[in-house]
Amino acid sequence: MTRLAQLSQPELAALAMLRRAPMTRLQLAERLGLSPSSVSRLLGPMLNQKLILEVDGPTAHGAGRPAVALKASPKVALGIGSLRLGPRSSA
Repeated sequence: MTRLAQLSQPELAALAMLRRAPMTRLQLAERLGLSPSSVSRLLGPMLNQKLILEVDGPTAHGAGRPAVALKASPKVALGIGSLRLGPRSSA
């Protein structure tokens, strides 16, 4: 099982966002400033480890595959409650 301390800053940022509200990969990509394919690669291991879950949620009503909402697993949601995101301080 992965410990939260072993996750990268983008992974922790994604978990923090998904703890607040379910969102799609595209929404996460826009908020994280990453490409959708980068977000999919980032989330793959976290989905496999059940740190995040796919849920029923908002879907696109257009051409292509429907969007799938994601949320943080309840087992990790409490562990990231006081997470501070941003550049590391040298102090």
